[in-house]
Amino acid sequence: QQQQLYRTTSTTTCNAAATLALQVPTATINTSALANVGIRHGLMGVLFMAFVGALIHAPWINFWFGLLEKIRPGKSSFDVLSKVILDQLVGSPIYYIIIMTVTGLADGYSLRTIQTQRIRRGFFKAMKLSWTAWPLLHIVNFSMVPLRRRALLLQFG
Repeated sequence: QQQQLYRTTSTTTCNAAATLALQVPTATINTSALANVGIRHGLMGVLFMAFVGALIHAPWINFWFGLLEKIRPGKSSFDVLSKVILDQLVGSPIYYIIIMTVTGLADGYSLRTIQTQRIRRGFFKAMKLSWTAWPLLHIVNFSMVPLRRRALLLQFG
């Protein structure tokens, strides 16, 4: 039953991510912490962001939030803060490296160039933005939103 719930939630989140990326491409690209690392613009950029949202972002968020809930189940202040800290110190860095690598490959860069130029130049900028923007939303998300809806909230965050 829990597997079925995960599959249904994951599918819904993937669809929402792709739909949002298609409906609001400018906001999706420009408000992203990755806005300055060369994501394509125009129709290809919109389609690429829909791909990223549906096939990378949504599955990662579903996996990660499920793992956080297994590690620290509950909604006490300690549990919520533990999840926020784990997310910002472990989950976000992994996510940003994956996204920077995928977008770099899509932009035609070699893995070496992605590592030496894109990640080294953009990673801490992305993390700094993440540390200023996401912890408050995650406190609300982890303390008030059911697990099956958390990823959907992030699509609007």
